[in-house]
Amino acid sequence: YQEQGVTLHAGVRIGWIDRISKTVHAPGGVAAQYDKLVIATGSSAFVPPLEGLIGDAGTYKDGAFVFRTLDDCTNITTYAARARKAAVIGGGLLGLEAARGLLNLGLEVHVVHLMPHLMELQLDPAAGTMLERTMEQLGVQVHLEKMTTAVLGEDRVSGIAFKDGTTLDCDLLVIAAGIQPNVALARQAGLHVGRGIVVNDDLSCRGDPDVYAIGECAQHRGKVYGLVAPLWEQARVLADRLTGRDPHARYEGSKVATKLKVMGCLLYTS
Repeated sequence: YQEQGVTLHAGVRIGWIDRISKTVHAPGGVAAQYDKLVIATGSSAFVPPLEGLIGDAGTYKDGAFVFRTLDDCTNITTYAARARKAAVIGGGLLGLEAARGLLNLGLEVHVVHLMPHLMELQLDPAAGTMLERTMEQLGVQVHLEKMTTAVLGEDRVSGIAFKDGTTLDCDLLVIAAGIQPNVALARQAGLHVGRGIVVNDDLSCRGDPDVYAIGECAQHRGKVYGLVAPLWEQARVLADRLTGRDPHARYEGSKVATKLKVMGCLLYTS
């Protein structure tokens, strides 16, 4: 970074943006002025409202995890060593990858999905049904059109309850129900926020041509992307514009996916 003229403020969380003075501030007296500002704050795991998820200590009940970071993976793997039966809430790409990992650890695995078929954002019903059959052949049990409402167990997870009154026993729960864009900083700065930070085709924020947003925090033409390929496409467009390599570069959206490998099953979408 030093060789490239980049100043890194490691371990510093930005507190607020002053768009009038074009300055970014952080606690501790850190202040950096900008000509152009890029917001790439990413996203957090979306956690649906589940009764009983939070324990007496104010944290997730023992045996309940989100699936987002390397630390999450480490914690899940450690806990799985003393678990027998796992439930994964979410039948999208992330949930299915979590299911594969738990299956490899020797657990009985159940995937619970709210929608009528798996990976509904990438697959049509027929393809979703084919994927479901493949997963069941691999040993994963799939429960579709199930809304989880509660986490059972006193001190630790013992099962989950559904809106239809049924339950599923499990001693490990992984929540992989999607992402939630991190937009608090943009909202504080008075930028236009929908589900994500609303950007134009040049990836500038609506109403401020000197502030840009890319990645999972950005909302472009009504869409928020949670896969890496569209994020790289956005980064390339913005780099071309900011460096002057192509001042007229535009981002016109991405295909949700062209090739995905899930549970050892190669999926092609168009």
